[in-house]
Amino acid sequence: MHRGIRGWLILAALAPVAFLVTYMIQPEVRRAAFWGDAWRDQPLAARVHLLPEAAVPSLRGILARRDGKSAIAPASNADYVVEDLQTAIGSLPDSVRRLVSGHLIGIYLVEGLGGGENAHNLGMAIEVYGFFHQHVGTVILIDRDETDMRANQAMAGLEYVPSGNYRGVTVEARLARRDADTRSTTLRYVLLHELGHLIDYDEGITPRSFSYGASRDGCGFTCLSWLTPVRHRYSQRLDTAMRSIHEGKVDAYVSMLPKTFESLAQSNFPSLYAATDPAEDFAESFAQYVHTEMLGQPWKMILRVNGTIKAELNACYLDRRCPRKKAYFDALLGGHAG
Repeated sequence: MHRGIRGWLILAALAPVAFLVTYMIQPEVRRAAFWGDAWRDQPLAARVHLLPEAAVPSLRGILARRDGKSAIAPASNADYVVEDLQTAIGSLPDSVRRLVSGHLIGIYLVEGLGGGENAHNLGMAIEVYGFFHQHVGTVILIDRDETDMRANQAMAGLEYVPSGNYRGVTVEARLARRDADTRSTTLRYVLLHELGHLIDYDEGITPRSFSYGASRDGCGFTCLSWLTPVRHRYSQRLDTAMRSIHEGKVDAYVSMLPKTFESLAQSNFPSLYAATDPAEDFAESFAQYVHTEMLGQPWKMILRVNGTIKAELNACYLDRRCPRKKAYFDALLGGHAG
């Protein structure tokens, strides 16, 4: 009996050491201590900064493991982008700001965020942990250069479609009305997507490991789109094709677009990017809901081949093809209440 008690005492004594080791092997930017607590008392607009130099080595380590290389750095000459981001934050519905305020550590402007497969990465959300590996908050990175364009132009990059005429294939993208087709709208949509990841991290919405097509109970939002492998098998092909773009295999990807648009228009995925991964599905579904339902902006893509319309993809909330997702966000954000 004494041996059993002694064993438990030893384990209890070693537990803090185990937590400390686990905490210290995390990349520095994933540790709550790196960011401090001052952000908790700041209004959201005051949490927009240039990336601190001290964060660069840790971030490069994270991105290099994911993409093989990284040239990320603090954005320079970016005061105008800080102002645009503050404008974007100010235009968010009150219910969105309230939802994220307790978990948004900061928004940091960078350059060189892309690299490897993510050569056109506009933003990134990084979860931050406490000593006991508990979720503390999220840091959002926004690339100054990749977001420095009008919203309708940026949508092509967001959705991995041709921004011009590619061998007779064109995609007309509408992310904003003419009077709102600005860089600030681009930044707001990118920010909304990353805030979707923040909410996901905070609420534990997307399962940490998800077997494609697996049948499971209680997978919540993820169950709305990801349980039937045959029905959504095209999403895996699309994901592979997206990655192949950066290897110069554009022809095969573009040739898939008419069929891809047709399939997506019959699904409850809000966008092409949403169909690649459950976590991206949640982030895109959140961003598109706030953008279209709460802010009254358009979301539409029109695919033409040699000038002839072959397919159209509208916001899933506007054409009523994702009613359960709409009900989910109605409940989360109080319907259309500001």
